[in-house]
Amino acid sequence: MRDISMDSPVPTGIPGEFMGVNFPSIEYSLDMLKEFQPQQPTEFFVPTTSIAPLDFVSDLFPLCPVPADPELQPLASAELPASPPAKQAPSTSSSGSAAKDRKTSRERQSSGRWSTRDKGPVTESRKLEVNREAQRRFRQRQKARSRSIETQLAEATTALHEMKAKHSQLEARNQLLEKVARLNHSQSPPSDRTLLWQGDPAWSEQAHTKGSQGLSLTFTLWDQDCVVTVDELSKLPLPKMAKLYTAFVQKLAVCLLEVDGDPNSPMVEQMNNWTAEATCFAVAVALYNPEAFRTFGQLRLDMGSVLPERMSDEAYNELLPKMEYTEAQVQDLLHLRRLYYGKLGQLYRQRKELRSQVPLACMGEVEGICATDNYTLLSGLAEKLRVNAAEEYSVFLQSFCAIFRGVQTSRQRGINMVHAYPYVAHKDRVVGMLAEQRGEPSMNTLLSDTSKSDLQHAADWQQVTAYLDSISMANMHMHQPLLRWH
Repeated sequence: MRDISMDSPVPTGIPGEFMGVNFPSIEYSLDMLKEFQPQQPTEFFVPTTSIAPLDFVSDLFPLCPVPADPELQPLASAELPASPPAKQAPSTSSSGSAAKDRKTSRERQSSGRWSTRDKGPVTESRKLEVNREAQRRFRQRQKARSRSIETQLAEATTALHEMKAKHSQLEARNQLLEKVARLNHSQSPPSDRTLLWQGDPAWSEQAHTKGSQGLSLTFTLWDQDCVVTVDELSKLPLPKMAKLYTAFVQKLAVCLLEVDGDPNSPMVEQMNNWTAEATCFAVAVALYNPEAFRTFGQLRLDMGSVLPERMSDEAYNELLPKMEYTEAQVQDLLHLRRLYYGKLGQLYRQRKELRSQVPLACMGEVEGICATDNYTLLSGLAEKLRVNAAEEYSVFLQSFCAIFRGVQTSRQRGINMVHAYPYVAHKDRVVGMLAEQRGEPSMNTLLSDTSKSDLQHAADWQQVTAYLDSISMANMHMHQPLLRWH
């Protein structure tokens, strides 16, 4: 495009030319505009001639002249007819705004939400009413939000508990697999197992004939059933006892793996059988060799070796949840604990009274008393003390059998043995931790309980005796309620 600023200036009043088109100058355009303005403000000017704002000389855009209309003449203001004031047509934006306001009003009326603008002038009562309405809606929203949050929290808590329970089960199964692997790795060779039960060539003959010489037990841990008398079983050295106990743990660990995966597995019957044999083994040693029984519970039993080491508190804390006691079992265990320590407290007070009756002459502090009389009196007191100690040990064994043969199931007994290995879990520690969690009285409080007479404590313990009489091989694998004998 050519820059016209560099051209020669156009004379004033003479049209300029650009690209073949003539354009009027500024003075010419102003003169033409003056002709269109009315001479007086009150007159309505109508042009009588056609006017072209631009003079197109070129043939590119020709404009045809418009003929003048003789009827269009200027009229005076007095001759103009009076017309009513014109109504301004509502614009599109204002009509849309009014429709929107009406729609908003209808929505507020249907929803019950009104502002102070909707109901006339604002007054104090109106303000209070609006505030109360707003507060009511706020409280409703808060309640709905609280209920929603509580529901979500409950669902999340339930899911968390389920995940924790599943995690505990998987962790227990993993530990069980690890124990089975370690036990299989440390399993004694067949010759060692034969030496354990047969010992010498005469063992097979002795095992068949010794049933008539006293109580005997049959063990089915290996391919060939082994029969051994209780007396000989109790006299086994501690390393061999440890090997026998380890063999039970190996079998029960495999059973637990099968039973946890399939409760209807045929291994359930085998597990019931082996837990019963293990309990009989423990009771036989406790009856015929109490010292070995107490020592056996304080040893580490890895690979048949015996090392003086007890189960730690942390191990007990891990064992207790794995037992999966029901609420009925927990109540039975706590009730048995109260009866047990009440009975022990009664025996302790009786023993203390017997010791106080020992004459001073037996200690050489009083002269002039016949030695024969002192000997007779001392013998009687010694016998009573012996009976008292025997009764105390019998109460301990009865509580042991009530827990492991009545309250606990076969599966729980297997869990107790397998997960506590290479140690032996003590019933007093397990039940004591359970009582501590439930806020039960301490052991010393129960031992010194004098709210009941000694005769009442002795009568209460008869419940346990009757409870043990009701347990047989047919029902010892399931939980037998103890509180029904209360």
